[in-house]
Amino acid sequence: QDCIKQVDALRRRFVASPLQVEDETIPLTFSAGVSIYGDEGEDFDALVKVADQRLYQAKAQGRNCVIG
Repeated sequence: QDCIKQVDALRRRFVASPLQVEDETIPLTFSAGVSIYGDEGEDFDALVKVADQRLYQAKAQGRNCVIG
């Protein structure tokens, strides 16, 4: 799905820009769950529920990924 690719591109840009605090570089990661209107729900609550489940799945798979 195109939306998953877009969120993953955002994740890659985020990871490529570590946070610089004084002398310290702090690596950043980004995990996300994506749901699609229509296919996986037609109201906000249903879509958030699916996306939230996928976010937990992304974290369980080692973080720093997008699940859709």
